[in-house]
Amino acid sequence: MPLSSPELADPSLSPAPAPASDPAPDPDPASPPDIDPALPVPPTTRRGRLARVGFLLLTLAAGAYAVARQWGRVRAGFADL
Repeated sequence: MPLSSPELADPSLSPAPAPASDPAPDPDPASPPDIDPALPVPPTTRRGRLARVGFLLLTLAAGAYAVARQWGRVRAGFADL
């Protein structure tokens, strides 16, 4: 290729440069957030503890109900045999 090609003579004819990448990409959503460990953690209130215990009991009750229902279906299936 000769040095007098139109691309070398006129820079406006050369292909456009690639757009600059984002200088500060967004942090990975799976990575832990930047939390200052020096900040004190607020104490859990009594209401918060009651809500957690209530949710735990509700979850256990729903799981026990689901297991009991499936066990009833299994027993009924074996009774049909």
